[in-house]
Amino acid sequence: MRSVVAGTKNVLESVNKTRSVRKVVVTASYAAMVADPDEASGPVGEDSHATSCGPKKLVYFYAKKFAEDLANYMERTQRRWKLVTICPGFTLGPPVATRQDSASFRFMSCLLDGSFWPCTPAVGLPFVDVDDVAAAHCIAAIKEESRGRYCVVARSMYPDDVVRILRDHGYGKSHWLPFLKAPKWLLLCYGRVYGYDGDFVRAWYGKCPEFNNERSRMELGLEYIDLEVSVVDMAERLVASALVEAENRSVLFYWLWKCYSLLLCAPPDAARCRVERFMMALRLTKRRPAPSAEKTGTLAERAMSEIQLSDRGSLAGPSQPPAQERV
Repeated sequence: MRSVVAGTKNVLESVNKTRSVRKVVVTASYAAMVADPDEASGPVGEDSHATSCGPKKLVYFYAKKFAEDLANYMERTQRRWKLVTICPGFTLGPPVATRQDSASFRFMSCLLDGSFWPCTPAVGLPFVDVDDVAAAHCIAAIKEESRGRYCVVARSMYPDDVVRILRDHGYGKSHWLPFLKAPKWLLLCYGRVYGYDGDFVRAWYGKCPEFNNERSRMELGLEYIDLEVSVVDMAERLVASALVEAENRSVLFYWLWKCYSLLLCAPPDAARCRVERFMMALRLTKRRPAPSAEKTGTLAERAMSEIQLSDRGSLAGPSQPPAQERV
């Protein structure tokens, strides 16, 4: 909560001190538009606002809503620059870095390495490709007519829909893909290990709200990438980068350790930290390839070498030739 609000405030205060700035593009979230699917009478869009959250309930959604409200307030206090807000859904697609602390990485790695096995949470979420999110920011920044909020969501689906896509492309043979939907009582008891607290489960379980992206299509000209492409591209990149491993001993030890944490009645956050440290230590026992020469250059060279969004692979899987080129 504090980091989100403080980050927004610090950036916009710097903008107020820089007289050459005429437009600011802020990354918000779908969480600022809806906190509980029941509060939306129709498809969620730019006119929707999260109302079912607070400082002690659905705190993540409240933080996103509060940060966006703060940005809008700071825009109204001046007349020099205007604000454009991008509200993306849950982002999928191949990462350009090796960071492992993002929600997208944890979601896909849990599907592939057996952490979710044998169940997936029956929680519908809005998804979007990372390239579409990047394009929305760039177009909103350079297009003079862009204004207000933009809902950047391709479509909503359940995690088991992601599993179905992975299984259709052969990942079920080499990875521990879940095959059941987790019942609500199980998520309420142990969902926090995966980042699903009780308030979120009660609000979102069994629901998959629809989102209206018409304004982003018409005004920003976005043509959303098929999420099947996004899922397979992300899985291919994680597997090729050795960021995800699927071994019998890894899954076995993981579940033994979870049972051990439950028997000790450890707090969910402490149990999650123990599991993550154990899995990290297990993965570090394998050798990693040495960094390439291009990684040792200057910071600018490293950034340019990592920004390669046009080399996305195909839907056919790691061993087959590309079937679709990206724009």
